[in-house]
Amino acid sequence: MAHFGEQCEMGYQRKRALKFAVLVHLRLSSPKQWDTLCIHFTMDRDEEIEAILKNLRHKKYIEVGKGKMVRITASGRQHLEEQFYLSGGA
Repeated sequence: MAHFGEQCEMGYQRKRALKFAVLVHLRLSSPKQWDTLCIHFTMDRDEEIEAILKNLRHKKYIEVGKGKMVRITASGRQHLEEQFYLSGGA
């Protein structure tokens, strides 16, 4: 059972790191097209990055505009700064 817990934790940490990487990428080079982000961040499976982008949109950290152009929002920037601060980056 502990092994299953470790796998879940590793999966959670990977998704958390990917969300952070997407927000950093968008902060530096926003806007980007949705499909371009999917190609750029595809690791093992396309559906993982799709789910992460949808989650970020649901949390209003990104917005998707005309032509599926993705931008980081003010709340996304704030979340990114909070995560950076909490990780000891500041």
